[in-house]
Amino acid sequence: MNVDLNSPKSLYLLAALLLVVLLFQFMVTPFFTAVDGLELEVMQQQQVNHQMEGWVLRLDQLRHQGDESQSKQQAITSLLPWLERETAASGLKKHVKQISSVNLQKGDLYRERATLRMKEMEIEPMLRLVEKLEQTPGLKIVRSDIRRGTEKKPGLSLFIELGRL
Repeated sequence: MNVDLNSPKSLYLLAALLLVVLLFQFMVTPFFTAVDGLELEVMQQQQVNHQMEGWVLRLDQLRHQGDESQSKQQAITSLLPWLERETAASGLKKHVKQISSVNLQKGDLYRERATLRMKEMEIEPMLRLVEKLEQTPGLKIVRSDIRRGTEKKPGLSLFIELGRL
């Protein structure tokens, strides 16, 4: 078979072939690469969601256990020293960023309120601390916030406002 490369038909065929190769290189291949990346990201997010569901169930269990065990534990006389002792006893003193009191407002339900800020924690010690706070009689968590760390400061940050009944 003789192919004349100088004929317009051959040039059009080569141009169309080049266009198909460029189209595949710059549009189709990146599309499938992006789809693979999205699928991987969705799988990772599903794993994170599954872990979070387990932690939520665990915290709910701890709340119920805390209500049942209130009669078994000793009452708190002062919230700030108690928080300092508990964080030290739990081995979490190095993660404490701040422990401070909160001013009571008129008509407040609590005798005393305090905030606890912690940084760069792992999930397990944090759950044990929250479990201890939930199970302590006469103590209620008013507000809480857990945030994911950054690349420079890995781990979790915890903010809890507590009220003593």
